Amino acid sequence: ALRIPNLEVRRIYQQFIDGYFQDDLKVDHVGVLLKALKNDDFDTFQHYLQELVLATLCFYDTAKHPEAVYHSFLLGLLANLHGAYDTVSNPESGFGRADILMVPKREGLTGKIIELKSIAPDDDAQLALDSALAQIENKAYETRLTQAGVPPENIRKLAIVVQGKNVSVKQGQM
Repeated sequence: ALRIPNLEVRRIYQQFIDGYFQDDLKVDHVGVLLKALKNDDFDTFQHYLQELVLATLCFYDTAKHPEAVYHSFLLGLLANLHGAYDTVSNPESGFGRADILMVPKREGLTGKIIELKSIAPDDDAQLALDSALAQIENKAYETRLTQAGVPPENIRKLAIVVQGKNVSVKQGQM
């Protein structure tokens, strides 16, 4: 069961919902983003995630605990895929805890491991993306997905790095 953990996250969700009714944010952006993620089109996913972040999140919302804010924001979006995936936050898997696992509910869908990193404005986003993907590998986060019956070739490893309101996405090796 999902719940809003605190007032800060509640405010972020309220801003997100209010964003649906603004002229500059079309409702179909969320649908396109989710379809892109489901279909492993990570370039389109990054594009629409960036647009949603720019349209809905406030810089001050992400200032104190940016990784937690983005984690909650992404979980809120992924809740829309509940018919296709069991999306789990911070599950123990392998030698640690993945940020988000998406366990497919039916054959033909790929399982997803998402690792989020927040970096300072002057840090190197590519280095952080590579570090997040290395963490997925080194900690064997795919363990829970393979135990759920997802073949290794159907597991997608995804790093998301946030730098203020800038979002970078990179897929790991299959």
